[in-house]
Amino acid sequence: MIRFIGACLCTAFICSCENTPKKEHESDMEHEHEHKANVAIFHDEEAELIDFKLDTCVAKINSFGYKTVAEVVMNPSSVEFLAARTGGIVRLNEMAITGREISKGATIAQIVSQSTEESLELREAKAAAALEEAETNYKRKESLLADHITTETDVAEAKAKYLSAKAEFENIRAIGTKGIVNVNATKNGTIGQIFVKNGEIVSTGEKIAEIIGNGNMLLNVEAPSRLAQQLRETIDANICIDGKWSKLSDFGGKILGITNGVSTSNPAFTITFDAGNAEGLIAGTFIDICLLSKSEIQSISIPQTAIIEEMGTFYVFVRIDEEEYQKRQVTIGRTDGINCEITSGLNEGDIIVGRGAMIVKLSMQSSQLDAHSGHVH
Repeated sequence: MIRFIGACLCTAFICSCENTPKKEHESDMEHEHEHKANVAIFHDEEAELIDFKLDTCVAKINSFGYKTVAEVVMNPSSVEFLAARTGGIVRLNEMAITGREISKGATIAQIVSQSTEESLELREAKAAAALEEAETNYKRKESLLADHITTETDVAEAKAKYLSAKAEFENIRAIGTKGIVNVNATKNGTIGQIFVKNGEIVSTGEKIAEIIGNGNMLLNVEAPSRLAQQLRETIDANICIDGKWSKLSDFGGKILGITNGVSTSNPAFTITFDAGNAEGLIAGTFIDICLLSKSEIQSISIPQTAIIEEMGTFYVFVRIDEEEYQKRQVTIGRTDGINCEITSGLNEGDIIVGRGAMIVKLSMQSSQLDAHSGHVH
């Protein structure tokens, strides 16, 4: 009996010695697996193949403001209207197509005068005579002014009559004996609206077409009047075109005006921006915009592209070693569309993946799948 008990104790001791290192090894493996599950291995050779950039976290004064939408409108100075210089029947040519680019001087329509050749010649003769008379009177008044016999007011009136007679004569001469007047583009641009139909009868001065020049677009922002004081300190703006955020001042854009007050008919507070040479803006559409104002608060901000969202939780990849990046949870604050404030989770000096974070995430997920292939948990 004593021998049996001794044998059992010996066996238990041996088993204990064999299992202890095994359990410790399994514990170490689980800890290492937990650590690696939160770390991505991303080689420098892979980074060179994509749009990849590292950024160092620095606390600095950032300009965060009010995020809203802006209406894209045409700059009034870039729009011109072509009018009929005489009454008659409209003949639109092949250039008269809405949205078509057109060069200065190009003909988009003709006005066929309903006057006869005889009456046109008579009108031109009368206009020539009136011009000659007005010119003679204007020159006479100028000579009398030099001798202090007349007044500057008389000279100004004579000059106005001369210029009017000259314009009338040139307009009639442009019609020609055939009674056809060309409607030509006055600037390079795009044909906007066409206000008449082919064969329609128009009167002198009636609008024929609209030419939209290549001028800058305007951005109109309307905000609640309670934010008026805050928005008066706006110094710049970030705009989003086709999903990409950019600083308006980088395009040469600037603030044109801020309303001084509101009314019952329009209770909104309005800011108007010149969009500069920003491309991709279409009049009548709306774009996202973030109004930037002065700030004196220091905080850590990182590029918006560095942040990954998963089920309402935000993460960034922090470089912890050569080619090793830790997935770290952060709390975000204000944003300007390009950069985002980080209120917790990062410290000054941390090096993060500023661009390419999503590729690093996919690389980490891929390596985790490979490590677990063939195993059942």
